[in-house]
Parts: sequence; structure tokens; C-alpha cells
Amino acid sequence: MTQRTVLVINSGSSSIKYQLVDPDSGSSLASGLVERIGEEAGAIVHRVAGQRTELDQPVPDHGTGLAEVLRLFEDKGPSLAEAHVVAVGHRVVQGGATSAARPSSTTRSSPSLRSWCRWGLCTTPPTSRVLRSLAGCWRTSPRGGLRHRVLPGPA
Repeated sequence: MTQRTVLVINSGSSSIKYQLVDPDSGSSLASGLVERIGEEAGAIVHRVAGQRTELDQPVPDHGTGLAEVLRLFEDKGPSLAEAHVVAVGHRVVQGGATSAARPSSTTRSSPSLRSWCRWGLCTTPPTSRVLRSLAGCWRTSPRGGLRHRVLPGPA
């Protein structure tokens, strides 16, 4: 296993895409997709080391989908507990140059993130739910949870 990894997540209105990446080489160590969230028949695919795990089961909400993703990392690998995750990335549209304030994904300021979503500056409300769930997963880490960082330039 590499010395450090980055977990990249992209949640939409009815899906979660994810990838565990070695930031030094850019190589993917694992990836997957949770689809049809909130529908009768959900689907989850997890890929690691040439192996593909598929689950066909209901995924009632994004929190449940993320919990399944984390369980698959532990059951099928690579273990996030042993992957030396140094960052979790999630795309959030934040309003661009016209907005002076920046929402934070930390638990205490999640109402700020929800207000951005209400005004359409965040891609979808599920994005804020996934970010809060991720913050809860890493809250007990030595790093003290997730931090928000704005990337320069237009996306």
C-alpha cells in the first residue's frame, strides 16, 4: 500500500461515484459507483485490483449508500483504516468570484453549506448530506475532521 491516499467522492442527486487515489502517481487503487439511490432497485459496484463486486439492493438514501461504500472498502479492500487517507475530496460548486463567503464542510458550520444548497450554489442537497456523513467518519481522526479548501480558477 502507498504511503498516502486521497478518497475522491462525487455525489449527485441519485448516485455516488468514488475513487481511492495515490496522489503521487495518480493511479486508482479502488473505485466504484452507487446508483439509483432512493429508487426501488439500487446498484453498487466496487472495483479493486481487477476484481469487481456488484450488489443489487435498495439504497434508500445517500447516508446508506456511503455506509455501503465504507463497508465494501473494509470487506473487499483496500481498507481505508490502513490506506493512510490524507484527504477526502468532493466537488462542490461554491458560487465563484461573485461570492465572498465560503461554506465549510465541518459539522459546526454545516448550516452554512445547507444555505448554499438552498440557493442553488451547491450541486445538490445530497452533496451536503454526504459531506456531513464523511465529516462524521473522520471526526475522531487526529486531523479533526474534514476541511474546506477552494481551488483556484474556474472548473
